[in-house]
Amino acid sequence: MQRRRINALCIQEMKWTGQSAKELGDGYKVFYSGSKDKKNGVGVVLDPEWKAAVVDVVSVRHNDRLMLVKVAQKEVINNHNLCMHMLHNPTAVRRRRIYLSKS
Repeated sequence: MQRRRINALCIQEMKWTGQSAKELGDGYKVFYSGSKDKKNGVGVVLDPEWKAAVVDVVSVRHNDRLMLVKVAQKEVINNHNLCMHMLHNPTAVRRRRIYLSKS
């Protein structure tokens, strides 16, 4: 992220449990939301400047595929908050087989 000058990196399929945040080192921080069974999950890694400007993080309680991070960036977007929505929509659909018992 440093070399490419990326401020925010959104991640899908994180497969971490719970809703929380962790320091990664070099000032970077990851905010994430995942389910108990380690499926799906979304997250965002922020650089030190954006990490300090986080206003709010909203994780949808029963949905491990949706998350919102609000960042206040005064110089960049004219005193407005930047809202980043992380949404994971898998491309491969698991098909469930339904077996009907004959009575």
